[in-house]
Amino acid sequence: MSRSDRLRTGSPLRSVGGLALVALLACVMTGCAGAPAWQFADEPGVPVEVDLRYGGTLEGELVGFEEGALIVDHALPKSEDLEGVRMDGRDIVYVAGVATGEAVEIRDFDVVVRERLFPSEYDDARVRSRAYFGWGAAVAAVLAFFLVQLLEEQ
Repeated sequence: MSRSDRLRTGSPLRSVGGLALVALLACVMTGCAGAPAWQFADEPGVPVEVDLRYGGTLEGELVGFEEGALIVDHALPKSEDLEGVRMDGRDIVYVAGVATGEAVEIRDFDVVVRERLFPSEYDDARVRSRAYFGWGAAVAAVLAFFLVQLLEEQ
């Protein structure tokens, strides 16, 4: 069989491989579509743990980075040292007489405070994230491998 005949009729292996690829792709798409939707949070934020320079650790949600400062929402338990003062239409939270940040939410047992942390105030910040590797990702990796093998043969 000459090269031109093979190009016209196609290789049986290529046809079977193409059908298998289409079937697997359809299976993956069905599996992904059948899975429940990812739960998105209404508010932005990524879990963060910050080692403060004066000692201690602050855990909360990293909501931004502005003018070189980390902006972190974290909860402070209600106590006698905790005080809120309204200034210029904002609720400023003081702990033991020191301004800590702006009150975001006041709950039964604590107050969520948005605090700006400049690099001079902390030693280390660790952002925690999740990775998801399910059966769809595994199938996609296998498909990508075989697709590369098919393209190399051509």
